[in-house]
Amino acid sequence: MIDACKKLGLKAAVIDLYDLEKLGQRFDAIYSLNVLLHVPPQDLEHVLTAISNCLQPNGLFFYGVYGGTNKEEMDTDPTRMNMPRYFSFLDDESLLKVTPSLFTIVNSEVIDIGDSQAGLRFRLLLLREK
Repeated sequence: MIDACKKLGLKAAVIDLYDLEKLGQRFDAIYSLNVLLHVPPQDLEHVLTAISNCLQPNGLFFYGVYGGTNKEEMDTDPTRMNMPRYFSFLDDESLLKVTPSLFTIVNSEVIDIGDSQAGLRFRLLLLREK
């Protein structure tokens, strides 16, 4: 995808969530859909702080993630990359506990994904940088 963006004349780079300050710029908005699902709970505040630091004052952060239960797991799906992938699912209380110090919650919704047996659902947060 990086190569495709560069061919279109766009500025693009591979960068780790833990090193967002290397971007050296601030954005009006940041969008994350199931990206932070792969961040261990003990690192989440660090990564959210890095995201907050990359936002313009009052910038918006869309944070969409599966959760509803506290569970960490490794999964290897041979039909997708066939490589082990780490997942961290957080319950609502854990997820909402880490955001208020960095962001104001503009909107918070839970979307039923029909997986009540596993306890999973989708959490949508629209956050504003403080």
